[in-house]
Amino acid sequence: MSQISRLDQVDEQRIRKKQKLFKSAWEEINMTATKKLQRPTSTHAIVKANLNYYLEPAFLQGVMIRTNSIVDSGEIIEASNYLKSIFLHLIENYVMLKSSGEQTVKADFTMLVRSFRNLEEKNPKSYSQILDLLDLDNIGRTEAVEATAKARKIALRIRKDRKVLITNNLIKG
Repeated sequence: MSQISRLDQVDEQRIRKKQKLFKSAWEEINMTATKKLQRPTSTHAIVKANLNYYLEPAFLQGVMIRTNSIVDSGEIIEASNYLKSIFLHLIENYVMLKSSGEQTVKADFTMLVRSFRNLEEKNPKSYSQILDLLDLDNIGRTEAVEATAKARKIALRIRKDRKVLITNNLIKG
C-alpha cells in the first residue's frame, strides 16, 4: 500500500520541499480565488466559507507550524499525509469556485486532478506543483492502472468485511 501512496519515499527533505510547494500553490490559489470571491458568483456558500477559512494567512502559518511539529516528533509520513489531506480539501473547494460560472469546464470530483488541469490551462506551473505536492508526478499509465486496480481490490475487501461485521451485529450500518 505504501507504494501506491508513495509514503515509502518520504523523508524530511521531501517534506520541506512539499511545504514550499504548498506555500507556493497556496499563494497562487489565494491570489486567484480572492479575486473571484469578491465578485458575485453562483458558488455554494459552503465552498466560499471553506475558501475564506483556508485562504487566511493565519491558516497557512498554522499548517506550516503543525507540519514542523509533526516532523520534529519524528512522524515524517504523518507530516506528508497531513499536508496532502489539507491540500486536497483546499483544491476541492478551489475547483468548485473556479468551475462555477464556467460553461466549458465542470468540476468532477472523481477526476479532481483532471478538472483542476482543465481549469488551470493558462497556469501549467501551478498544475505541475500540485502534482508534485500530491506525489502524482512521474506516474505512468501502467502504474496508474495497477494502483487503481489495487485500490479497487482493497475497497471491495473493506466493503465485504464491513458487511460481515454488520451481519454479526458488531457495527451498525
